[in-house]
Amino acid sequence: MNSIKPLVLLTNDDGYASSGLRAVWRQLDSEYETCAVAPAKAKSWIGKALSNSNPLKIENEILDDKEIYVVNYTGNLERIDTHA
Repeated sequence: MNSIKPLVLLTNDDGYASSGLRAVWRQLDSEYETCAVAPAKAKSWIGKALSNSNPLKIENEILDDKEIYVVNYTGNLERIDTHA
């Protein structure tokens, strides 16, 4: 039997310590290899935003004994209006 678990990338826009992310991660972790990436703070409604020239800062954190990639961004974000 194949012992390799499928890889699942888990992300959200509510911040890396959100209870929702943690609950889903716990459920997926039993059947899948997981990798999580989330913002340092809640960044709701910016999925269609463009960043200026400020770089993203990605840090590794430990959350519930698992490694997560935390994206920290301090620059300005401009929303793209798709409903013209």
